[in-house]
Amino acid sequence: MKRVIDLFGGTTSFAQGVQSSISQSDAGRIHYWIDQTCEFEENNGIQRVCRYLARGLEELGQQLAFRCWSDQKRRATFCTRRQLRKFGRWNGPRLGGKSAPGGPAWWLDQVHAPQPGEWLLVPEVTYGRTTKSGGHEPRSTDLASTLIDDARSRGLKIAFLFYDLLPLMIHDDPLRKLHEQYVKSIARADLILPISHYASGTLVEYFSKTLGFTLDELPRITTCPLADEYVGWERVTEVREPTANPIEILCVATISPRKNQIRLLQAFNAFCREHPEIDVRLTLIGHFYQPASDEIELAVKANSRTRLIGFLPDLEVIQSYQRAHFSVFPSVGEGYGLPIVESLWLGKPCLCANFGSMAELASPGGCLSVDTRSVDELKEALTRLILDQSLRARLTKEAVTRPMRTWLEYADSVLAALSQT
Repeated sequence: MKRVIDLFGGTTSFAQGVQSSISQSDAGRIHYWIDQTCEFEENNGIQRVCRYLARGLEELGQQLAFRCWSDQKRRATFCTRRQLRKFGRWNGPRLGGKSAPGGPAWWLDQVHAPQPGEWLLVPEVTYGRTTKSGGHEPRSTDLASTLIDDARSRGLKIAFLFYDLLPLMIHDDPLRKLHEQYVKSIARADLILPISHYASGTLVEYFSKTLGFTLDELPRITTCPLADEYVGWERVTEVREPTANPIEILCVATISPRKNQIRLLQAFNAFCREHPEIDVRLTLIGHFYQPASDEIELAVKANSRTRLIGFLPDLEVIQSYQRAHFSVFPSVGEGYGLPIVESLWLGKPCLCANFGSMAELASPGGCLSVDTRSVDELKEALTRLILDQSLRARLTKEAVTRPMRTWLEYADSVLAALSQT
């Protein structure tokens, strides 16, 4: 597998010969909101979207002005040099590219007051904030409404990426009230960009059935599904599978109740009890979040064939995929499901859910889909994939031949939506 982009801002372009169908003048300058991402010391799903979208827009020639919230000034402000350097990590934008060998400092000379008709694009969920120690916590204020009011006063248009309604769909979710207010607030935007057709459908239904909005009262809603590309690595287009034992299974996801690793471990442990003769290993990679990790650690200790690993750099994650025969993404709720398509991008079949956005991602091929809420169904699917090499080969062939979108193409679709609104 070939590495194609330096993980810390190399010279290889996302574009790889792809041409944009939209010129930057159609959308005008974009003020790009990175309040959490420019400080947060992790690179989780939303942070990756923020970085990769900005990198794609930059490579399309779009002018960006990066904005964040200032607690000291109590208003939105331009990002500092330090914040931009942090944002540029993990395949974020080059912030000037070859013409700026000193990094993002060049941008500080380019900032000027927002002009009427320009866009404020908000790719983050605004009720989250980064602490001084680099951690993550909820924000008590309704920042989405503040941003919309400020945009209106300046004559700016404002667009929000929309990820999901999951905090409203999960019983006793601590973020429920904050998310509810956030969704009500973004109904005042000019444009909403759901990240999947599933996310779009649930949002429209919530607006109409729960909040009572008519279609005429809603902003424009344009679905722009996220990309499938594992940034920094060439797509695998040939069927490959490790030939040596053991059978290696990989699960890459944040360790949390919604990601459902506990049922996966229960299913895997049940398989191992029934088939002690099979040489098989399950490795879980991801950030640990309480309270899920305690229960999961106990399940891991109950079976010597399982390993639980925390955060790994991309290179080590890629090496884990190369050793794997297939991956499992047992989540019970997603707005998209990046680990599914990233596994497919790297030529590895994926066991995932047969509902929600995960079913949407699985439908073009390369996945075995089941009800991941059922330990029995997970165990049956694991049994099939572990014991049936021909099934793995068929799914691998589907994975390496199915259509897949790059982040440059995703950026182009976002730019088109802005230009048409």
